[in-house]
Amino acid sequence: MLQSTEVSPLIRLNTIGYLPDSPKQASVAGKFSRFAVVRVRDGKKVYEGEAAETVTNADTDEQITIADFSALKTPGEYRLEIPDIGFSPPFRIGTDVYDFPFYTIMKGMYLWRCGTAVSGKHNGDTFAHEACHTEDAYLDYVGGGHVRRDATGGWHDAGDYNKYVVNAGVTVGVMLRAWEDFGTRLRRVRLDIPESGGKLPDYLAEIKWEIDWLLKMQAEDGSVYHKISTRQFGPFIPPEQEKEPRFYAGWSTAATADFVAMTAGFARAVRPYDASTAKRCLQAARKSWEFLQRHPEDHKSDTRGLITGGYQTDDPDDRLWAVAELWETTGDPALLKDLEERIRAQGARIDHDFDWANVRNLGMITYLLSRRGRLATLPATPPAVAAPPASPASAEIRVEVASRRVFVGGCELAPPLSREQFELLSYLYENAGRVCTREEIVRRVWPAADAGGISDQALDSLVHRVRERLRAAGATRTRIVTLRGLGYRLEM
Repeated sequence: MLQSTEVSPLIRLNTIGYLPDSPKQASVAGKFSRFAVVRVRDGKKVYEGEAAETVTNADTDEQITIADFSALKTPGEYRLEIPDIGFSPPFRIGTDVYDFPFYTIMKGMYLWRCGTAVSGKHNGDTFAHEACHTEDAYLDYVGGGHVRRDATGGWHDAGDYNKYVVNAGVTVGVMLRAWEDFGTRLRRVRLDIPESGGKLPDYLAEIKWEIDWLLKMQAEDGSVYHKISTRQFGPFIPPEQEKEPRFYAGWSTAATADFVAMTAGFARAVRPYDASTAKRCLQAARKSWEFLQRHPEDHKSDTRGLITGGYQTDDPDDRLWAVAELWETTGDPALLKDLEERIRAQGARIDHDFDWANVRNLGMITYLLSRRGRLATLPATPPAVAAPPASPASAEIRVEVASRRVFVGGCELAPPLSREQFELLSYLYENAGRVCTREEIVRRVWPAADAGGISDQALDSLVHRVRERLRAAGATRTRIVTLRGLGYRLEM
């Protein structure tokens, strides 16, 4: 058995870690018959296993053997030990293994902010820059002369400090998709950004920084400028040292369609927390969608004179995503008809790989996972796409946040709940099975009020009225449980 604890580069595994119940495997470039998992703090072997059959990896021309230790579920820090090969890097098993990576990624988004000073620590090191690009941007290349029109804010691009609408599309789109799927968890994560503690969950507040910039990119006619850019790529210097003037690039239909998708999707996400921002975003989305209806041609941006990232792309996928998000937010049946026609025309498929130049998947996933009714005119869902899981409350109660409707036993609740009643029920529904504290509920139901100004009696009375409405509608298995001193829990 090896005596050294030197890490072997032949052992490849997930150094971020593993959830207790998730599969756990290591790929090892070599042959062996047995392996052990060793606890780091005391060197004790906590698991031993047999290797799988060795196979050839055609991509690397290596003999690869799999060590499967999925049966180990106890939280802790471990290493793999393989005779005659070595030790793996340390890894963790735990329910929180993704917390720090998520926090780190979101801190990176914050540090990408343009137009403001930012500072953050990572593993003891401070990363910061001063306020930058506060003169964004000039209209020379879009026919407005050397006149400044505010385009401050937003995030810098990945490899330069320019700002691109099309490139923002896939980033904001994926982040909003994560909110749709995991919002009940994401809303509780504190990111330590200037907006922390405000009316928006930190995750949405970070996205709003980009959305606020995007709203500045919309022209009066509804078209959307393609990018904010220097004339040429700048040197590798801190952003506050880049003093070259920056300019608007001409509009494109791809940028306009992506703008529609982002603002419509954000309107849906932010509506429970900030109705005025939701209204503004939806109005902007509608305006740009109307522009696209008047301009069915695939119009590329005129970027002559701005020799930076082009991000020119054909727009059919962008338009599909745009109408998908606008439909999901509004429920307009005309938009659904338009969407399904576009889906059929583009093959009704999910692509295995996608990026900024092809955002069709974002629209398709919004359509496939929507709880709204469809026209049922499409081909069957492709085999590679799983149907959305049924809501745990689908047999008795369903709350549609976007349309602000409540269904009990498949029948819509009428008359509709009051605003306060709906906000209470929708928050409990989104967090079904979890104890929601009084403070959380007050922030959701009365966002403009001081939490101390809402009495326990007022909240109890509101809960009682919602219980009575559900009971009168025939709900028998759905209960709002009061846990004195803790809060309320929706049981379904």
